[in-house]
Amino acid sequence: NLVALLHPYMTTLAAEAPLWVYLTGNWHKIENLKQATIDMRMSIMNESALKKSLAATTPASKAPAAAQAPLANPLKMYQQFPRLPEQTNMPNWKEVQQKLRGAVDLRQIVVVAGFGEVGPFGGARTRWEIESTGTFSMEGCIQLAWLLGMIVPHNGPLKSNPGKFHIGWMDAATGEPVEDHMVKAKYEEYILQHTGIRIVEPELFEGYDPDKKRMLHYVAIDANVKPIEVSSEEEAREIQRELGEENATVFPNFSGSWFIKLRKGASIAVPRALKFNRFVAGQIPTGW
Repeated sequence: NLVALLHPYMTTLAAEAPLWVYLTGNWHKIENLKQATIDMRMSIMNESALKKSLAATTPASKAPAAAQAPLANPLKMYQQFPRLPEQTNMPNWKEVQQKLRGAVDLRQIVVVAGFGEVGPFGGARTRWEIESTGTFSMEGCIQLAWLLGMIVPHNGPLKSNPGKFHIGWMDAATGEPVEDHMVKAKYEEYILQHTGIRIVEPELFEGYDPDKKRMLHYVAIDANVKPIEVSSEEEAREIQRELGEENATVFPNFSGSWFIKLRKGASIAVPRALKFNRFVAGQIPTGW
């Protein structure tokens, strides 16, 4: 089962050693496989012929069939490699072949068999989609909504209605089922706000907020300053090392508290009334 190989536990095992996987469905255990295959094929063909006969003799219903909601195409969930030039689609193939012959030693060429990407728009496929068309497809929205933790795959009864079985996507917050065609309408606005090159989101940078960034500049003191009490001797010595012994004096008083006295000529850093103007950055999608 190929899907089972995508489980995180299987990924952990594959990182330790190669996996030996049987994908034959235990067919190797069937005796006389050829005859068993022929029998199954004949059974399927007989059943198909019977159903065709019944369909031909049964009058078709005049009631219009209910419209089916569109489903996501799994093939669009993956980045397709561009088509390489071939002899069939290049009229000057022989001329190109002659020019390339002997140009490089193919035994020394590095072949890139695959690639991966993590960026402001998620992966390579969703980035290419938004850059080439300016919008996300239904499949692109499903992929990003899943990566951002807004939907989760579900296969089983619903918590809100144990009698109802659901296979598909489920809203991570409410636990309600979400059909493929509803993902774009429900989550695209949030996805566009929290992907791409955008204003810095502090939660992605351990609380860093450009609006709260302080700009400092140095000011020289033109007169001796009265002693300033500090919390400990270590803090006082640290300030003295920063400013220099000639610019700061450290001493305790009779009660054991420590003070530092700044002398004329010492330079200290004070905040400036300026706003930091670099508040846009490329960030990975919020929630990934």
